[in-house]
Amino acid sequence: MREGAAGIRRCPPPRGLIVNGHVPVKIENGESPLKRSGKAITIDGAFSEAYGDYGFTLVLEANHTSLAKHHHFESVEAAVHDGVDIVPSVSVIRKWETPRRMADTDRNAEFRCEIDLLERLIEAYRNNHLPQMAATL
Repeated sequence: MREGAAGIRRCPPPRGLIVNGHVPVKIENGESPLKRSGKAITIDGAFSEAYGDYGFTLVLEANHTSLAKHHHFESVEAAVHDGVDIVPSVSVIRKWETPRRMADTDRNAEFRCEIDLLERLIEAYRNNHLPQMAATL
């Protein structure tokens, strides 16, 4: 991360992704949830005719980022009775050569500190360095 104008933290361009939620994507008008730059994506879980009858979910995994497109969904009864397929179509929008780990995140130092504190607490417990306190109800 680097700091920009007004102290706003910005992600490095190759890895950053801007996600806009609760924004309709008009597929029938040729609109795509993935914007031209590839660094912005629009997701919306709505299954409403007013919003184009589709929903999108962003899925983050260790080795890739994908976009799930949910198709029109009438009801549970229709899915069971008519055998309507409610499984989304999924497309990978970014792939990582090596799986990403917590150590690859900007919060790595915070996690390391918390882990260190927990390990020290465990060690103090094992060595009986923690004073016992009377239980109160």
